[in-house]
Amino acid sequence: MFAKSIQDMINHRVEIFNELNFTNTSKYEISWTLMQDGEAIDTGIISPDVAPGERKTVTIPFVMPETLAKDGEYYLNFSVKTKEAEDFLPAGYEIAHEQVRVPAEVSHIAPVDSSQTGNVSYTTD
Repeated sequence: MFAKSIQDMINHRVEIFNELNFTNTSKYEISWTLMQDGEAIDTGIISPDVAPGERKTVTIPFVMPETLAKDGEYYLNFSVKTKEAEDFLPAGYEIAHEQVRVPAEVSHIAPVDSSQTGNVSYTTD
């Protein structure tokens, strides 16, 4: 249901593909949660209007931490739930979920190659 490219994720965009044949996505609540190493750090709800069989790119207003965790993993979890009870499904019933990786590069100090540093000398006064 949710497709993305690395560039789209950097720009906070995902493409929603409504795989249903007769139902618009506006009938459902789509929540998102930004996860850092398995813990929720941001959350929200989107209400895209995507017709059956159509695709639409939407912006997810998640906020990355100012300082990224060293070797941290970041994911966006999506949950699609019914807004109202229907037939045999109660309101709030999850009908779909998805998880996508958020690219987050943390700069690391490159190891120093001591063969490239030249001669080192030590003197005392």
